[in-house]
Amino acid sequence: MHHKYIFLLACSFLVISSGCIQKVEPDDINSVVTGYFLAYAPSSPSSPLAPSVAEFQDKNDGTIYSNSANLFWAKCIQSDAAGGNIYNLSANDCSLTAVSPLLEFCNKNDSDCNGGVGTGVLDGNPGNLSTSGSTGISEVWDTCLNLTLGGRTWRVPSKNELARFYFEIYLTQPSLFPSSPSGKYWSNTSSTDSDAWYLDTSNGAVSLQAKLTTSNVRCVSDGP
Repeated sequence: MHHKYIFLLACSFLVISSGCIQKVEPDDINSVVTGYFLAYAPSSPSSPLAPSVAEFQDKNDGTIYSNSANLFWAKCIQSDAAGGNIYNLSANDCSLTAVSPLLEFCNKNDSDCNGGVGTGVLDGNPGNLSTSGSTGISEVWDTCLNLTLGGRTWRVPSKNELARFYFEIYLTQPSLFPSSPSGKYWSNTSSTDSDAWYLDTSNGAVSLQAKLTTSNVRCVSDGP
């Protein structure tokens, strides 16, 4: 298990990971965060970000819009066809109809689901969506791709998008996301052939786990 710890120093971040120190510039301030620090606005890294309620809009169609990020987030977490957290339009909430099935980043502990490159992202080529002959199947990719909320096209969020979501919305406006299980949520971001990034909503930790591990996913859609 790999963990990253962040220290704020003169408007830059020092990230200690596996014994190495990496400097993160202010413009990339949302790329590595943990639950132990406030998020900072990209335009003003020296000032804590304190978003207002108006920053986030509940569209009453199963989506939440973030103005500053220009992203739509699914109000409910997603699962496969077996059941899980389902959006209820009449009540504008989420119904946990069964134990939410957790999903794999990829059904192979390699880079078949993310372009064949260890540091790549989920690319939509695996399994029954394959255009490249890949044999990998990504449950999280397929789940978000098949989502139709708001008539939008959905995808798995990046590591940076998940971190920003956690600090700017999940912690400040939890009522916007009812029945959200606390735990690990996949990003679309691979780190090595065998590991990919997730965010743990129980503590804000951003870390790595094997791609065969099953976790939650909250889909995102590009605005407007």
